[in-house]
Amino acid sequence: MTSFTRRAGLLFLAAACTSAQTGTGDREWKNFLDWFSGLSPESFHTGEEVTQLYRKKLLADGLTDAEADKVLAGLRDRPPDPAFSQTFWNKHFERSDPQFRTGPNAFLVEVSSKLPAGKALDLGMGEGRNAIYLAQHGWEVTGVDYAAAGVAKARQRAQSLGLKLDAIQQDADQFDFGKDVFAGGPGCS
Repeated sequence: MTSFTRRAGLLFLAAACTSAQTGTGDREWKNFLDWFSGLSPESFHTGEEVTQLYRKKLLADGLTDAEADKVLAGLRDRPPDPAFSQTFWNKHFERSDPQFRTGPNAFLVEVSSKLPAGKALDLGMGEGRNAIYLAQHGWEVTGVDYAAAGVAKARQRAQSLGLKLDAIQQDADQFDFGKDVFAGGPGCS
C-alpha cells in the first residue's frame, strides 16, 4: 500500500481548494465532493488526513492501489474550487475542539499595545481570536472570513463578552475595502 506523506496531503488539499473544471475527472470530483460533504468534522485535522481517508474509501469501494492513486492524482491536479475551500474551513470551525490557538497573536498584542485604539480589519478572522482581542481593547473591528461557521463562533463569543464586532462572512477577495476606511492610522502614510 502506498504511503502518502504530509506534503502529498497538503498538495491534495491545495489542489482540492480549487474550482471544478469540465472534462476528464468531473465524475471523480463530484464523488469526492459528495463524500467530503458528508464527512464528520471530527474525523480529520489536516488535508493529509482527508487524503488518507478518501484513499481508504476508494480501496474499500474496490479500487486497486494504482487506481486509487490515479484518482487522487487527478483530484490534486484540478484548479482551485472555492466551494470545497469553504466546506473545508466550515468543517474545521464546526469541530468541538478548536483547531487553532484561541488567544490572540503575540505580535498583534505587542504592536497594538503601543497604538491608540482605532479601526482594525481582520481578514481571515476565523473564530475571531484577534478581532475579539482588539475589540476588548477599544478597537472598532471588522472581521471577514470565508467560513460561516467561524464567523458565527466569532459573533457568538463577541456577544457573550458584550463586545461590538462587525463580523462578515465573505471571501476576502470580494470584500469592499472602501476608500480610506482603514487607512491613515498611527504610523500609516
